[in-house]
Amino acid sequence: MKVMSFKEGMIYITFISTLTISFYSNADCAFKKWKTHNNTMILKHKENSSYIYSIEKFSLDVDGAPNAYHPQDKGKNCKSSTDFLGLDCLQNAGYKNGNWKSIIIPAPINSDEGYVQPSGEYKGYFVSQTSLKDHSKINTDINKYVNSLKIPYIVIPSTLYSMKGTGMLGDVGYAVNVTNGLESPFIIAETGPKKSNLGEISFFLASALGGNNLNARTGSGLPKGKVIFIVFPGSAKKPSWPVSYIELKSMAERKLNEIGGKEKILTCTM
Repeated sequence: MKVMSFKEGMIYITFISTLTISFYSNADCAFKKWKTHNNTMILKHKENSSYIYSIEKFSLDVDGAPNAYHPQDKGKNCKSSTDFLGLDCLQNAGYKNGNWKSIIIPAPINSDEGYVQPSGEYKGYFVSQTSLKDHSKINTDINKYVNSLKIPYIVIPSTLYSMKGTGMLGDVGYAVNVTNGLESPFIIAETGPKKSNLGEISFFLASALGGNNLNARTGSGLPKGKVIFIVFPGSAKKPSWPVSYIELKSMAERKLNEIGGKEKILTCTM
């Protein structure tokens, strides 16, 4: 999970400030202004709990992937080094100078070190966790978490997540890239830092929306264009994880059809 710089944040705000004016001005939109988060306008459906927001600038979250981080990448520069083993650099995980224990599982015997997978295809890699998890499995089991490579998920900043009506871990939604026509279901699998922006998404979701040659270390290859996200609070199953991609897709499409299909959210961008 990458922390956005001040400069990037200011550019992001400029994008969204311009975007949200046209996003909300359409009288045919079934959603009305509800909240803002870091100048991203959030609209809530007039008759149910679903809400939408529009994003043009993204960041990539590879947490939960079995090859997200590798101990041999310690000390390597995120931007200039090229011989990384992990999908992301350890600096972005805060290892070991930040809150890394919320991203990388500490070793049971020595909690000052990250836990390394002892066997399997990704032997030698750290176990990277997500906020959404399978509570029936032990913490050191990589299958406990949501794999960024295989599941489309989004990150909700903790400030927004704590607000009533914004949904819970395991709730589903749908994303439509109105620029290129690509679309995908998603699940809320992570809560992010308080001051972080909306738009942090999993590797799978980024690819589904048009990302190409994605690089979590440099932030390159992310989707281009305007993407509308609709979230359906209260849609999580019990237990909320695990959920297969097929099941997630079915859940999201069912909720989308209940409000009249994607056309109902596309009218809010005309």
